Amino acid sequence: MKLSIVTVNYRSWDHLRTAIDGLLPAAHFDEGLWEFIVVDNASGGDELEQFRERYKKVRFLENTGNLGFASANNLGACHAEGEYLLFMNPDVVAEPAQVETLVREKEAHPEIELLTATQLDGRGRLQKSFDQFPDLLTYFRTIRSLLRKLVPSRYPDPRRQRDDIVRCDWISGSLLMLSREDFERIGGWSEDFWMYAEDMDICRRAADLGMTRALTPSAQFTHLHGGASRRNPEVTLITKSEVMISAHVYIRRHFKGVHQLANHVIVGLRNLVPLLVGGLANLLTLGQVPSIHLRGRLLGALLGYYARVATSGNWLSQRAPNYQR
Repeated sequence: MKLSIVTVNYRSWDHLRTAIDGLLPAAHFDEGLWEFIVVDNASGGDELEQFRERYKKVRFLENTGNLGFASANNLGACHAEGEYLLFMNPDVVAEPAQVETLVREKEAHPEIELLTATQLDGRGRLQKSFDQFPDLLTYFRTIRSLLRKLVPSRYPDPRRQRDDIVRCDWISGSLLMLSREDFERIGGWSEDFWMYAEDMDICRRAADLGMTRALTPSAQFTHLHGGASRRNPEVTLITKSEVMISAHVYIRRHFKGVHQLANHVIVGLRNLVPLLVGGLANLLTLGQVPSIHLRGRLLGALLGYYARVATSGNWLSQRAPNYQR
């Protein structure tokens, strides 16, 4: 089998339906060249059985809980039979011809181990599909912009349309292709992460092994965004806090000594300073403004996380599969 497409779902049924309907007309599924694997993170309800009944060509796996992006991707990869693995979010709309192009690009460039493609939003605007590894100065937008102007070969601008393949530090996990052999060599997705930054992590570990990460403009996909992570204020609170926590997990995994401490301090201040302002505004408005109230709750969640880290030394999210291991 040539290709296994692995998609992680958590209550993103409408997006998932669109993704499946867009891809299943490809003859490669009937010919046994491609397979589509969906890993559901215990969404609950009866939708999973309905999808199993409707889409016989798709293999549906059910995770033991909402264990996050990395865990579900690893589960899907364990069951995949393809020479190549394409990890694709459920809110990515992929035409079969574009997937074919991505596979051809991967085969034509064996020197590129991890490959992504151009991603556009629903209005055809370019989305960020890659970026630099975070480290000290690159956390600041102004400095990143300056580096992209001064040293564009080392710091390519992810918001600029490309005509040729561009090498980069990390590529988005929303659309990431690599061979099974390279996936196993890297060690799969790290389950130290529940959600966010796991794509930076897998690319960093690939870079440490001398593997190349790149984007090809030859294939284009539509990334709609707004899946399970933007359903309601409670979910937004969780996802925004996990973005901040995952940044610290990445730092803990990839930096040491004073370098690690400096990164933790910068990220901590970047998180806390605007949230402290939001927390004060929440007090002044008596919690009556939903958007400001959310920032106040986010401040509380983050302070609770930092307090736990201070007492336990464990930077992982409590939702991460490896937290209790």
